[in-house]
Amino acid sequence: MVGQLHFFIWFGFSPWSSDRTWAIVLGVLAAIVSLALVIVSWTRWGQTKSLTKCVVLAVLAHVWLLMYAYGTRVLDPGSGLGSGSGERTIHVEFVQNDSQQEPDSDPPEGAESPAEDKQEVAPKLAPPDLLEIPEPPKPELPLPSAPEPPRPETGPKLADVPPELMETNPPPGERTQNVPLLTSNATPTVVPIEPKIDPVLPSENPLPALPSIPPPDAASRAVVRPQAIRVADQQPLPTTYQNRMDNRAESAARYGGDERTEAAVEGALLWLARNQSPDGHWDAAAHGAGRETRTLGEDRSRAGMKADTGMTGLALLAFQGAGYTHLQGKYAEQVKRGIESLLDEQMPSGDLSGRKQIGGDAGVQFSRMYCHGMATFALAEALAMTGDRRIEDAVQRACQYTLRCQNPRTGGWRYLARDIDDPGDMSQFGWQAMALHSARKGGIPLGQDIDAKFAKFLDLVTAGKKQGLATYRPKIVPGQSPTAPMTAEALACRSLLQIPLSEGAELEARQFLLANLPGQGEENLYYWYYGTLAMFQVQGRDWEVWNNAMKQKLVTTQRIDAGADSGSWDPNCIWAGYGGRVYSTAMSCMCLEVYYRYLPIYRTELTAWR
Repeated sequence: MVGQLHFFIWFGFSPWSSDRTWAIVLGVLAAIVSLALVIVSWTRWGQTKSLTKCVVLAVLAHVWLLMYAYGTRVLDPGSGLGSGSGERTIHVEFVQNDSQQEPDSDPPEGAESPAEDKQEVAPKLAPPDLLEIPEPPKPELPLPSAPEPPRPETGPKLADVPPELMETNPPPGERTQNVPLLTSNATPTVVPIEPKIDPVLPSENPLPALPSIPPPDAASRAVVRPQAIRVADQQPLPTTYQNRMDNRAESAARYGGDERTEAAVEGALLWLARNQSPDGHWDAAAHGAGRETRTLGEDRSRAGMKADTGMTGLALLAFQGAGYTHLQGKYAEQVKRGIESLLDEQMPSGDLSGRKQIGGDAGVQFSRMYCHGMATFALAEALAMTGDRRIEDAVQRACQYTLRCQNPRTGGWRYLARDIDDPGDMSQFGWQAMALHSARKGGIPLGQDIDAKFAKFLDLVTAGKKQGLATYRPKIVPGQSPTAPMTAEALACRSLLQIPLSEGAELEARQFLLANLPGQGEENLYYWYYGTLAMFQVQGRDWEVWNNAMKQKLVTTQRIDAGADSGSWDPNCIWAGYGGRVYSTAMSCMCLEVYYRYLPIYRTELTAWR
């Protein structure tokens, strides 16, 4: 770019002063002396008196130097000698030669052409090539709006259960048989996908060996599969159960399972199928339940000895967690008979704790609500996974009973059905809340305020610096301290019920669980079950650490001999004395089914398994 640079400088002075007068007088005198010396130099004297001339010329030179210095101070008061008061304004104009510059762009509409534009005069202190030209400001882009959190599913409020249904359940001989079983004439055709097995299998059968599962590549992880369809009503399967009915082995490999975990699951289900009673239930006492171990120092009067519906519920949850329902799979007959046994045990009030647990026995009081929650959980999952409306009424009545037993102020549950003045405990909350959550997946309406009650109770048991830990009882009960099992259960419930924690609180919970990995300290399948559910929803590196510890412990402690207990886990961990071998086997099996039991719905983006 070629341009011409013109400087136009105006010097402005302050009003007339004595300094300026003296400058003019001295200038006139210097001019007279100079003129006189020039004239004298032409005379004879000037040509003969050389020394005199030198002296005169030296005096003249000093007069001129003095005049120069004084004149400089007058013109620029900021420099030189003396004190001047004048001001100076410098105007600089850069004129660009447009004839030699090609315009960068067309002038905007309505503007004058460059040739007709008047150059704008602006103060500059340096030539253009020395100036820093600032970049034009970048336009601010609108930030993308954060996605709205998923809204909870709600439905119309349930009608209140009539008061008479909340009375003490009638004795077995007076029970009203008003629940149709699956063997009724209205039973739809059962569609087994795989051959059925004999309900009583020889104990010497070896555990099924599954082929090695290669890890999936990145492309297979990104495959979005079509949603499965429920068998009974041809409606889409709820997304959360998708992996159970899809390629189970592939899902296991994707999220951290392997051929050992799958073989362990099939071995556990085989043991459960062998040990089911002819009428469909799993007998708690017959498999070691009700052994008093005084866990945590409390005598529970051999609780669990009569908990048949609870153990039946856990066994059914283990089958259904692997995708086997009463309408599909090689265990369809076993699952069908198990569901029928629960339907036969349900009381008119909706209570599923079972006829053996009627009365005020102390051991029964400890286990009744647990049994009701586990059994309701199993029936609700069966409804959600199959759409079989024959069990819908039983699920709805069970949920009504559960809601009537909920503390209306805290949102919690406790041991006794009518003890609504008790704020509840986290252990009961987990089973009841997850049963209601599954029922809602099956289309059962729960009322508009149920999610608020869930959140309220979970907030009441929070603890820790970041409020990420959880206590057994709400903070309003004195003497509560956070524990790893209750923290795991609370985190799992928040994940699956979609009641989020803050980032700091979740980090605190994860760190607490990672400090108490499976295989460290006392064996606790209850804790490992909820911890596995919670950490699976978190995913990432923390899940890998937890999963490696969990599956190593369970795979290596399963009974793999040829005896009657092959495929099960010995009931020698905390709480297993009350639940027996059915409890320890079903809970271990559900831990190893975590890779497909639920989708990791708590994260929108999953960390790929490495």
